[in-house]
Amino acid sequence: MGDYQISLEDLQNLIDKYSKLDHNLVLSDIYVKDRQNYASCLKISSLNVLNMLDQNENSFGTHCYLTILRFVTITYIDKATNILMRIFYAWSTVFISRLWFTWIRYKLMIQEQKKIQQNQRPSYKAIEHHFMTFPAYHSIELNAHMLTIISLLVLNEKLPIESLNIFLFSSQPCENIFRSARALTGPFSTMTNFTVQQFLSKTRKISILNEIKCFEESNVTSGGIKFPKHHKQNQSNAFSSILINLNELTLDNIEKNIYDAYEYAKSFAEKLGMSSLLKTKNVFQLNDLSLNIRNDLEKIIYLNDDSTLDNDDNSDSDDEENYYSLASDVEDDNENEESETENECTQSTKDVFNGMRIYSTVADKDKNKFFKIEINNKIKYIHKQTAVWYLTNNNNRLSSDRLVRVQKASRQ
Repeated sequence: MGDYQISLEDLQNLIDKYSKLDHNLVLSDIYVKDRQNYASCLKISSLNVLNMLDQNENSFGTHCYLTILRFVTITYIDKATNILMRIFYAWSTVFISRLWFTWIRYKLMIQEQKKIQQNQRPSYKAIEHHFMTFPAYHSIELNAHMLTIISLLVLNEKLPIESLNIFLFSSQPCENIFRSARALTGPFSTMTNFTVQQFLSKTRKISILNEIKCFEESNVTSGGIKFPKHHKQNQSNAFSSILINLNELTLDNIEKNIYDAYEYAKSFAEKLGMSSLLKTKNVFQLNDLSLNIRNDLEKIIYLNDDSTLDNDDNSDSDDEENYYSLASDVEDDNENEESETENECTQSTKDVFNGMRIYSTVADKDKNKFFKIEINNKIKYIHKQTAVWYLTNNNNRLSSDRLVRVQKASRQ
């Protein structure tokens, strides 16, 4: 990406050189074989990791790539993001990807011209080798355009404001609807399937129950109905206030956020050293870039080639061997150093540990759940589960990918 490389070694260096309290990473988080490990995607694209990568000039490429991943998560999955910020982050990823794609194409064209002395366009396979996969890029483009269209339809009162709940558009909420519909059958019924008419009837009941639940949750009076809820749901179900932000949803604000997103993407291109070539080819301005890449989008969307997947599968075994050998080496090193570091004070570059149960004070009734430790010469209380995680190099949870689960079981 520009003058810099995107490499797992940058994340590996963070794990090796910094405390786990700073980056919240383990070795299994950079295990590229498991492509359905969404929890690790959140961890490697967290603000703490991005800030640490941004401090090292050699990791600027990895920082930009993970920024794209973080922006996609904030735009389409995070519940607390308002609609204007969703538009900004969505188009930021689009423009960064467009600048990156165009830069790779002209860079390869210059290299081919030096070899064969002809001005020949590089193949799309060659571009994809240095770029993200084309299906991922198509998703970034399509989702950003669809998000903008939905916002305009809501603005013109063609769609209800509930359509701005973009995080409900994924497959997981649909699966939850089926589980909730089955739960309405009752504990004494053995029927797990139902007809389409029965399902529609159950969804109407679920809609009424959710409406009552949302109304009572927003009811601040003492007579409101309190529904039982797990404590983790209280932390994760922070819905954005659509009604408050709807007044800010205007055509001018939408256009402003899109232009701001392009300026933000241009700053990344300048930081990575891509701007000079793009300016030379007259594709650094918004209209020029969009017109230049339009024909490419129409062509690559029809490409269907599995050679990249085949090559990737052939290299997976080597990646697995390197991963497991690296993990074993780290375990051996930790065993040798355990006696030396047992009484040392834990060092960290942070004072606030978001996402970790580490506190300065705890209630007396909960002290049996915590250990007292010293971090940066300050007394802290760390939860026992957090302590186990801190002393563990790998996350041994089963993967969501069935093939990966079978492969891991065969090695045990």
